[in-house]
Amino acid sequence: MLKRMMIGLSAAVMGIAAAGSAHAECDGIYIALRGGGSSPTIDDESKGSNRFDIGGTDLMLSGALGYRYEYFRAEVEYIWRDTNEDKHTVVLHDPDLNQDNISSSKGEFDYTSYMFNIYWDLSPYTWFTPYLSAGVGVSELEYNYSYRDAVVIGGETVQDVTGSDSYKKTRFTWSVGAGLSAKMTNRLNLDVGYRYFDFGKLGKGQIHNHEVYGGLRYVF
Repeated sequence: MLKRMMIGLSAAVMGIAAAGSAHAECDGIYIALRGGGSSPTIDDESKGSNRFDIGGTDLMLSGALGYRYEYFRAEVEYIWRDTNEDKHTVVLHDPDLNQDNISSSKGEFDYTSYMFNIYWDLSPYTWFTPYLSAGVGVSELEYNYSYRDAVVIGGETVQDVTGSDSYKKTRFTWSVGAGLSAKMTNRLNLDVGYRYFDFGKLGKGQIHNHEVYGGLRYVF
């Protein structure tokens, strides 16, 4: 009986030690690489007059360095996003005057961010854990716009008006999000998630952004 008790106690101690070791391996300094889709939008008070417009989905890539301890993670992150482009061309033909009214425009929006993020892992040290995130930082925003209005009669341009606008600002940025982590090993995690960003104002427009991403996170 005593021998069985000693064997059982030894097994229990070894199990606790192994669990503690696995627990410790999940905490510490980590690096994370993420990629996904970024979809900016704008609420512009004078969109009809200055034609300020962005939209669509762009490639997003980021790298982060952070530290995890039990339920929480904190990190600094750099986010690169591909240039958002918007092009329009409208041709209105008047057969009576043999006249074409041509209106074309092109906008390019560049936006990169430097963020400090905090994550709350709701059930750490399990195979799957949902998490919540929040971040603050700054974003470098640049918008360049050019347009052309032309009148062509009988193949000859009789009126040609061109112009351009440019905005370049660094703005305070905040974000909130949620996601799910899958533990591949004690040190390697697969993360998928969603984040909403508020970039502040550029010109007369309030810039927002929605991102869906996936990535790998490795704890040293």
